[in-house]
Amino acid sequence: MPRFLTAHTVILFSLAGTAAMGQSKTFELFGGYSLQRNFDTGVFCCPNLNGWNASLGAKLNPWLAVVTDFSGHYGGRYTNLSFAFPPGGGLSPVFLGRSFNVHSGLAGPEVSLRHGRFKPFARALFGAARVSDSVHATGFAWGAGGGLDWKAFEKIRIRVIQADYVKSQVGLADERLRLSFGLVIPF
Repeated sequence: MPRFLTAHTVILFSLAGTAAMGQSKTFELFGGYSLQRNFDTGVFCCPNLNGWNASLGAKLNPWLAVVTDFSGHYGGRYTNLSFAFPPGGGLSPVFLGRSFNVHSGLAGPEVSLRHGRFKPFARALFGAARVSDSVHATGFAWGAGGGLDWKAFEKIRIRVIQADYVKSQVGLADERLRLSFGLVIPF
């Protein structure tokens, strides 16, 4: 994963270097809360994970940017096992709990259209996801989504909503909806 993150950073800054000529605010930094809804939980009951989402975007022109997006989501993973207790009686559920984490690093193009104080955007992202449980698994991931930024102040924007569908090839939590909101700082 460190080589993957380094590659994202090098690509982002090399593209942003060409974009920086003639633009006053070339980058946008986003950070905020994120809720991840897992669709394929199977026998595990961890459909919702809380976490964070952060991204750095480099504007290539007023409507196109290259974005690097990182997120981390955390929660418990519970296995539901049913045993007969007392012997000969009905089934009693037993839950075995462990921590469950999902991290992703994605990058790709983002298109936007400013309309007054609002900026809707759409994007397609590609990269990697890592699921940590009793074992760790890393695999290819991609995502598509969009959102809406509101220019509340001159130097701070509020990301009202960001919704991304993220699909990975890790084996657990492979299909998920990620909802995020927070602050955007252009510089």
